Amino acid sequence: MVRLRVHDPYSMELDLEVPLDHGSSELQAWFFLPAQLGVDEPVFDRDRYYRDLTVYVRYQSPRRELAEADVLIAPLTDEGAERSLRLYAACIRAQLRVRGRALRDLLAAGEDPEPSIHRLIAESEALLARHRERRARAVNVTPQVQASLAAIEDFLSMQALELWFRVQERAPHPALAAAITAETAIREAGGLHGPLDAADALDNERFVTRLNRLKKYVLGALHLRFVSTRRAQNAQDLAFGIAAALAMTVAVGLQLVAAWTFGTPGGPREWASLLPFLGFAVGGYILKDRLKDHLKGWFAQRLPLWLFDRRLDLCPESAASPLGVAEETVRLLHMPEVDPQIAALRAMGDDAIEQVVRASDDVIHYRRVLRLGREASANCPEAQAIEQILRFNIRDWLRRMDEPNRELFQLDEDGLAHRIQGPKTYRVTVVLAVNNGGKRELVHRVLVLSRDGIVRIAEPTLAGDGGSGGAPSAVV
Repeated sequence: MVRLRVHDPYSMELDLEVPLDHGSSELQAWFFLPAQLGVDEPVFDRDRYYRDLTVYVRYQSPRRELAEADVLIAPLTDEGAERSLRLYAACIRAQLRVRGRALRDLLAAGEDPEPSIHRLIAESEALLARHRERRARAVNVTPQVQASLAAIEDFLSMQALELWFRVQERAPHPALAAAITAETAIREAGGLHGPLDAADALDNERFVTRLNRLKKYVLGALHLRFVSTRRAQNAQDLAFGIAAALAMTVAVGLQLVAAWTFGTPGGPREWASLLPFLGFAVGGYILKDRLKDHLKGWFAQRLPLWLFDRRLDLCPESAASPLGVAEETVRLLHMPEVDPQIAALRAMGDDAIEQVVRASDDVIHYRRVLRLGREASANCPEAQAIEQILRFNIRDWLRRMDEPNRELFQLDEDGLAHRIQGPKTYRVTVVLAVNNGGKRELVHRVLVLSRDGIVRIAEPTLAGDGGSGGAPSAVV
């Protein structure tokens, strides 16, 4: 499954699920940028691209129904009890989010949400009661397990309350209000944070800080990390060294030609040999400098065709041995170099004028291959997949944009002219190809940008205007 969404005004986020039983996954992304954004430079700065790319990776939360999630908890006296409690909390969080999405879909469809609301309240209250009973019975456990039980009670309560509030905001219901009031009273009686006050910014800040810490603590049981080994750096240094050597060879060759043709000047007054020798020396130096830069650019553009830019070892937080490896490549293409199938998908809905204008698009092509070893499944047998979260920062694409608005004119009923604001936007077509287990999924989106950042991510339309509709994805 592939999801592309706006993370903040200056970054988009791509979520990928890699089933553990597939062993490998390949992502290819094409970003078609209008030429006026000025991304096409003599040497495409790959290091800047990787600095603007943030990657998070973790195991997918275990999939269990709310009533069945208790099976994830090991005996509280076992060595792995604390980790199993964190996995349990991660599973509950994921299931509550599923319940929330299902209720939003139900409301959007105009169906009666009351049965689902009552079921959500009953299931949430039951799991909170079970956990509080579990904590009350845990007397002969380590201080770390006791602290974990308390933290997870706070976390689960926060998750349930947030979901209830979100549903109550869209579909007010007396049962939800009563559940929120009762749970808040239980929290206050247990020494946890009570109701929030819009006027108390400092107290709300403390609540958010506590929530974020609990989230990191719980999901830390699933987190993995990438360790860069930069395997391609030596090959790149060798290629650039060859470029410098070739350029120097040309410069020395020119000086030898001058010496053989006009002779070597024996003193400052031998103008017949001195002037040609100086001319060839200066010309050779200039040519060497330009030739070296062009050769470095040529190598920089073509190295990714046969060698990955960098290699990242996938490691768990608690161990050093890798569970897999990710390899990445990014390069700048021009439209004739793009795969015909991808180019055809990008051009979907363009009229004749737009096809001419966008023929000069600059294309950033990013490829990422993740290969998992058998240790990946053994390290977290409760999980079925690994989630990769790629966050692309697009600030660098905005530096040459014009003002975000343009003045337009409107004639009112009295025949008077008025100025109105028309948003000025730029469209970046995004095509994603994900290959998991031999099944290829193509996703086609339009990233609408202005000087102020990301306006929206839309589906392409037959009119090519970046609205909603069209055929955004396919599996082949």
